[in-house]
Amino acid sequence: MQGLLQKVTAGVVNVIYSRYMEGPGAAFGLLEDGTKVFISPKNYREGYVPEVGDTVEVIIVPNHPDHRDKTDFKAVSCKFICSLEASTPENIVQVNKEPTLEEKIMDVLDGWVDDNGDWIPITTRQLCDELGSNYGVAADIRDELSRLHKSGKIVKADIKSTENQKRVSLTLWAYTLHAFTYGMEENEIDEAMEVHS
Repeated sequence: MQGLLQKVTAGVVNVIYSRYMEGPGAAFGLLEDGTKVFISPKNYREGYVPEVGDTVEVIIVPNHPDHRDKTDFKAVSCKFICSLEASTPENIVQVNKEPTLEEKIMDVLDGWVDDNGDWIPITTRQLCDELGSNYGVAADIRDELSRLHKSGKIVKADIKSTENQKRVSLTLWAYTLHAFTYGMEENEIDEAMEVHS
């Protein structure tokens, strides 16, 4: 498979429910070539509850490095197509569709991790390079990053070298605030946030 995000069709082969879960359980899908896909309940669309034998359309990305020995890919979106009665092996085929710029950016941020699998910040230029921009910092990527930040989907840090500086020296982006709080305990993060609220 090529690219960061792939829209594919998979067959649900297992659903795991837990007494700690409210709602549907985590599902596991299988592509026609035998590739395994983990499908988190948070990525089900339109109130879908998976059942073994369902055919689903999923957008997949490589799983976190420490989980790839169990499952090659994880889904970032899962949409029901048909149930066991209506599905046939011919239905489980790969569908190629270009992912949106938002999906590409979210995938890079989600996969931008250190050797321990913890999220870390990324510069705008690094993100543009990861997305294959040949023009340095691309305006459409920068604008999409700002839109995602305004909508609360990603975290942004503007850094100034001196107090009286008018322009920002460096902007960093991350999938979550935890990318900026490496090594801090949960209570330390809460205390730091209280100071700035």
